Amino acid sequence: MSKMTVKVSFMAGASLKEALVEAREKARKLDVAYIKFSFNGVFFAVSPEADIAKGIKEYKSGGTKTIII
Repeated sequence: MSKMTVKVSFMAGASLKEALVEAREKARKLDVAYIKFSFNGVFFAVSPEADIAKGIKEYKSGGTKTIII
């Protein structure tokens, strides 16, 4: 796997689940370590093996500004 990360942004109206699923798919397709983006002020780094449910749960808990899944 590459040691590269790719920073992206999502258009307004995208749900968190949509963003996480698409980021995971792109990370797999591009063979990169992480796809990085911000969602409502919370920074995400999504790996090709990311657990989408875990990312949503961590976001809803509100306990962190950075979620790496």
